[in-house]
Amino acid sequence: MDINNNSNSLFQNENIYEPKINSYLIKKNSSDGVGFVLSRMIGSTEIDSLDPFLLYDETKPEIDDGYDRGFPMHPHRGIQLLSYTVQGSQRQKDTTGSDRHTKEGDLLLIITGSGVYHSLIPQTQNDPNNNSSSNNNNNNENNENSNKTNTDPIWHVFFWINLYAKDKMSKPETQYVEAQQVPIYRKSNITAKILCGTYQNLTSPLKPRGVIPLVLDITIQKQKTEIFQYDIESHYNSFIHIISGQLMVNNVPIPSEHNIIIFNNNQNQSTSNSKPFRIQVQPLNITDTETRFIFGNGKKTGEPIVKFGPYVMNTQQEIHQCFLDFGEHQLPTSS
Repeated sequence: MDINNNSNSLFQNENIYEPKINSYLIKKNSSDGVGFVLSRMIGSTEIDSLDPFLLYDETKPEIDDGYDRGFPMHPHRGIQLLSYTVQGSQRQKDTTGSDRHTKEGDLLLIITGSGVYHSLIPQTQNDPNNNSSSNNNNNNENNENSNKTNTDPIWHVFFWINLYAKDKMSKPETQYVEAQQVPIYRKSNITAKILCGTYQNLTSPLKPRGVIPLVLDITIQKQKTEIFQYDIESHYNSFIHIISGQLMVNNVPIPSEHNIIIFNNNQNQSTSNSKPFRIQVQPLNITDTETRFIFGNGKKTGEPIVKFGPYVMNTQQEIHQCFLDFGEHQLPTSS
């Protein structure tokens, strides 16, 4: 992986496979929680999953007329929940005992394992309880919603990341990383925040379990002296979510109404000589002050994926057990 300003030699290396963009899509509004309107880009009818990314959502104030409602307490099993707060503040509580507010630039990772209940409720900046070390468990769900009529605009992206079968019934865990702890790679006009995984020898403080994707928040300033370049290995899935500006990917202009670009390296899957493929990303318009996008890259688990509601397991029988366990409002003992 590399950021390189020599775009003329991209595919002269015989060990690099020139990729094709699998698809670029228009994000579509969906509804979740109690009327929380969002854009669902993975986990939709167009892209059911992109293993190890099982779901990818974005919430922005202009999308919604219900962002203040949030997600009241609900269960999950068999996945890792990664939330990145781009703007605003929200309160997250779960049954691991965590009760925190995330603010702009903060990261939250919930390894649900055998099961957690959690809630995610937008908050006002002037809420006296709104601080990153809040641990007041005396407030109930009604108090969480008490500020919903005057919440500040919320903008965040939200991932469901797969767990290997051996970890789906492991002990739940919640991790927080504050904005100032997120490592940043800078080169010329490119800035990359390492939200998860390792990039250019910088590693996010988040510690996912088993499945560890790379997630970057990349900004390219308008001076076109550098391009973002990355080699995607075989058996990996990748995507780009355009946050602002317009992109050209491998010399293909992405239409302005499209927001997510999918890559799938299935080339030579059955051989041991599989080659990585290389993507290059640069701003399309030099008039854009900056171009910003989320880049995700993760190794496929190669295991069966069975999803139903908030549960992701490997078999229908395991999904049925989720309904038995959580229907009784009991959290089973982790293995």
